[in-house]
Amino acid sequence: MAFTINPAVSGASYRRWSLHAGLFVVGVGLGAMVTYAVTRSLYRLLAIAAPASWLAIALPLIALVALRDLGAQVPVPYPARQVPEWLRHVLSPGWTAISYGSQLGTGFLTRYTYATHAAFVALLATQSSVTVVGVAVLAFALTKSIVVVSSLAGRSYSDFEQGLLYRHRTRGQATLRAANAALALASGAVLVTYLLHG
Repeated sequence: MAFTINPAVSGASYRRWSLHAGLFVVGVGLGAMVTYAVTRSLYRLLAIAAPASWLAIALPLIALVALRDLGAQVPVPYPARQVPEWLRHVLSPGWTAISYGSQLGTGFLTRYTYATHAAFVALLATQSSVTVVGVAVLAFALTKSIVVVSSLAGRSYSDFEQGLLYRHRTRGQATLRAANAALALASGAVLVTYLLHG
């Protein structure tokens, strides 16, 4: 997916790659803003009755995804397959970058998702400050772009994918998932504190 935004794979020059990487960041930000708009609307509807009612949705979702990260076979709202690869063959590299970025930015359209994303979405929905939301979405978009930047030195898409899968299998996948689950549960505790005592 994101690895195809690479000079070796897309056939772009390094200057055009910089543009595509920037478009990817913009796409991630747009996708995250769509997710924020949807969850913020849902939060506001529930907050009419009581702001703490958001916990009835957020906490079970965070708990389920944290359990999934810890290895439990639980249903989560993420697909088992990757973002469609055929888009790369249909769209120009710039539009591919925006498309992949926006799908990754929503967070629910890709299998590479962790409990921290569910916690991020649940927490962000409670925020109305344009500054807070803008900074959070920008930080999210920039960190999601690390995968694009890290692929720069590779020679082909299959090299990137194999390398990524190898690293995930052999270099601390269990630690990464445990850390994500712990961070998500801590974020859930922050959410409870914010909504019940804030």
